[in-house]
Amino acid sequence: MNDFTENIRQKMLAERFGVWRDFLLDLEMTAEKHTVVRFPNCASYIFSTGDVFWLVDPSFNYFDCKEDDAELAEIAFLVNQKISFAVITHLHPDHCQIQLVKKIDNPAFRWIVSKRFAEEFNSRYGVGFEQMIILDDGESAVMHGIRITAERGYHSEVGKVLYPSCSYNIELPDGVKIFMPADVRDFGAEIPDMSEVDYTFGHVFLGREDAEGDEFSKLHDFAEFITRRKCGAVILAHLYELGRQRRDLWTHRHAAMAKDEIRKNVPEMKVYAPHFGEALHLCGRVEKYPAVFKNWNRDEQDEFLDNLGISVKKEHELYMERAIAEKIPVVEWNCAAVREVPQKLRMEQLDKWRKAGGRVLSMHMPDMFFAHDIDAEKLFAETLQTVVESECDRVTIHVPRISLAQMENDFDKIAEIYAEKLHVLIENNIAVGIENQHMKAHYKPDISRPFGFIPEECIAFAEKLRKITDSSLWGCHFDCGHAYSNYPYSEVYDTAKWIEMCGKYLNGLHLHQFECMVSDDKPYLVGHSHITSGNTGHPNMYWIFDAWQKGIFRAPMILETHKGREGSPFASLQRIRRMKEL
Repeated sequence: MNDFTENIRQKMLAERFGVWRDFLLDLEMTAEKHTVVRFPNCASYIFSTGDVFWLVDPSFNYFDCKEDDAELAEIAFLVNQKISFAVITHLHPDHCQIQLVKKIDNPAFRWIVSKRFAEEFNSRYGVGFEQMIILDDGESAVMHGIRITAERGYHSEVGKVLYPSCSYNIELPDGVKIFMPADVRDFGAEIPDMSEVDYTFGHVFLGREDAEGDEFSKLHDFAEFITRRKCGAVILAHLYELGRQRRDLWTHRHAAMAKDEIRKNVPEMKVYAPHFGEALHLCGRVEKYPAVFKNWNRDEQDEFLDNLGISVKKEHELYMERAIAEKIPVVEWNCAAVREVPQKLRMEQLDKWRKAGGRVLSMHMPDMFFAHDIDAEKLFAETLQTVVESECDRVTIHVPRISLAQMENDFDKIAEIYAEKLHVLIENNIAVGIENQHMKAHYKPDISRPFGFIPEECIAFAEKLRKITDSSLWGCHFDCGHAYSNYPYSEVYDTAKWIEMCGKYLNGLHLHQFECMVSDDKPYLVGHSHITSGNTGHPNMYWIFDAWQKGIFRAPMILETHKGREGSPFASLQRIRRMKEL
């Protein structure tokens, strides 16, 4: 086994529990109207179909499990809380872990199993028949609008002992169809239903030769079988099974061979080989939110991560110590939090952070004030002084909190106030990002609402400030969460549209997500929750990665996450860093 493969196995071992737990904890955050499938290990799948959550072949840590395994207990607890049903293809431990099954004791939970192994599932796994939906070949069950039809299995290898297994045809409420043959050894077997599907899940098996070799007797057979039934895309899985010996271990090297062979048969076929911890949106013929960092070279990945950092909204001293220890390259201070820190300590930590590789220091300024207010003037002056003496690289400041009607009358005057009160920043070569804001329930989408909710307004204000000061240091600071919870403007201006329009003006971004999807019933949510991944969550982060790779913008990206179950930006940062391709 080469070092690259072993590194992946060690990564999966180290991160297995966190990936399973985060997937389950974040199901509400990452649920879409269509179906999302998550890949927590080699052959288990966690699905969300709208607000219905379900599993196929649950197996967490079958090869090293102890009866009192605390991690297993927590995963089972979350399954009991969140998951409605599980579909079982066969009873091998890498697909159906007996210790996990026995801890899933929610009376409402249902197990969909084949008639071939229902008795064994009852006797050996201890699942009562009242909790099973037992299907014979050709029979269907409908669960929350999801039609699941059992068919014959393909696991029995010709000339060897027969092994009971089952395949499934699954039709989702939006009409998307899935063929899940599971583990296949009998490549010559008949497929009873040859109707077209959108996705076929192919568990890579290329023969009995040493997997570290270069030629495999079943490569052609596997590719022929998995494409025999017409489909829109093949999803290759069952890679890096942690309990396998090296000679039996299928990896992305073998998936690449299978992909090439598949495309000999069907040149236009879409073939996905998801990595551990990824998610795939099952939207039929339209690919939506593919995995990030795919096809990025190492330099591109490093550049992106070198521009990703955190917002320090609380516990300034503690956050800065972590920023130093974790070599976080971008940090944004908060005007209120930094005010409580003695100057000497603040400057000592700043020096350590710079020496640890700190690249971009930002300050979130207090709101601009327009009337005489002693307290506001004092905070503003103190913050400006801190920005200059700390040699900040940039600041973030909200658009003026003034109605659209008033801005139309006093646009030039308001811009001049910004230019005057922030002139010291321009003189010190410090960039200023004007941050967009968002609608709230009591606002109306007319001239009575505040300014700065659409890209045109933020761009116009930045352009005006550039003209007044003859400086390009003014720009737009895009908050993707503000744009997401900005109904009805979010219907037109999503993340991709904002970045497309503001690209050349962008000098900073705030990244955060919401606890659930915006809907007609919940158009205005409370944001600043953690980032779930690169291609799930609301708003979806995929468009940030996509725009960066296309060169639409180059600016520091700040994780402004301080609410919800994680409560700090550090886990989000580590989650994104772990997505880096090995």
